[in-house]
Order: sequence, then C-alpha cells, then structure tokens
Amino acid sequence: MDIKQLMNSLKETYGFTGTEWSASEDSSLTEFSFWLTEDHITRFIEKAGRLNAIVESCANMVSICEPGLKDTLMATTIQCCGANQLKIRTSESMLKMLIGSIFD
Repeated sequence: MDIKQLMNSLKETYGFTGTEWSASEDSSLTEFSFWLTEDHITRFIEKAGRLNAIVESCANMVSICEPGLKDTLMATTIQCCGANQLKIRTSESMLKMLIGSIFD
C-alpha cells in the first residue's frame, strides 16, 4: 500500500477531519499530521500517560518483520499542535499499528 492509500484508509477508518504527510530525504522517518475531532482528543488524552509504552510495543511488533528498524522505530515522536492537530514522526510501516493502538 502506498502512503497516499494508507493515509486515505486511516482517514476513512478513524474519521480524521484531515491528514497530510511530508517525507524527509535525510531520514527514514516521515512526519504525518492528523486533524482530530473532540472524540479523538478525548481518546488521546486517555492514553497520553502510556504513549511511551505504546510506541515501544508497536516498534517491537514491527521489528519482528523488519529487525533492522528497531532503533529507528524507537525514535518515533508524537506531538500535539494547535487545538486539534497531532503530528507523528515515524516510519510508514509502523503508522497504521500506532494509530490503531492510540485510537481503537
């Protein structure tokens, strides 16, 4: 699945009001942005104290198939911006699992 399909799928599945991404040429990580609804914000707040554990768990799962990526995946960052924007800097291979862990 290419990145455009992935982002469209995540937007449709989770009901984000908007998504975008930008790849960095000097890094294997991509910055993804999601615009959240009030329900998303509530779910995010509920899981905020466990974000480090969620990132580590997702990185462990993805690194089973891609063992060389473990350190890169652990460099994932999650940042809240403005009133309703969430930025996640991670690899494409980990994004779907990470979003699911946060918003399911």
